[in-house]
Amino acid sequence: MNLDLPLSVPAIAYLAWHEAYPGHHAEHAVKERSLVTGGVGEASMRTMNTPEAMLAEGQADVAREVVMSNRELAFEYERIGQATGIQADWAHAVEIYLANFGLNPVAGNAAFLLHRDARPLDEVRAWAREMGAMDERELDHLLRVLQHPLYRTYPFTYTAGAGLIREWLQVTGQTSGFWRLLSEQVSPAQLLAELQPGGLA
Repeated sequence: MNLDLPLSVPAIAYLAWHEAYPGHHAEHAVKERSLVTGGVGEASMRTMNTPEAMLAEGQADVAREVVMSNRELAFEYERIGQATGIQADWAHAVEIYLANFGLNPVAGNAAFLLHRDARPLDEVRAWAREMGAMDERELDHLLRVLQHPLYRTYPFTYTAGAGLIREWLQVTGQTSGFWRLLSEQVSPAQLLAELQPGGLA
């Protein structure tokens, strides 16, 4: 966990579903049992900036939508708030969270400005501040990520992955589709093919 930035109640809930259940930890545990012990040893390795990473991050970002409604999320915020002594209008907090989640493409667009368009760093910072509604600490973190040679394209794994998986789950069904993501080795190309007419058997 990155403790450089303060953790809000919505951030704590997000970390729980994205990193643990039903996100990354659940996926790793299920694939350990369903694939690795079945002889697919390469499934124990996690790779960066790959089609696999796109699906893993997309699946972890969409995970909460599969197991919890927005109303249930408000109850979870309230539970965390009570444990930490924070009071708020938690239903409104969910609305704010969902609106902020819609700003996720800002990171990828900032990467385009910085690397494709060679815009000055201070210009990219000002653009991300305005378009992403970020404070200075969040901007510092984003720009560190975007300047790192390994991570600078990683923001795309979240937005592209979540978009593809959301659309695919609408076709396959959330429960059965999400189980496939947790337990099988699938690729973005496979999911895209299944979205085509006649793509699902």
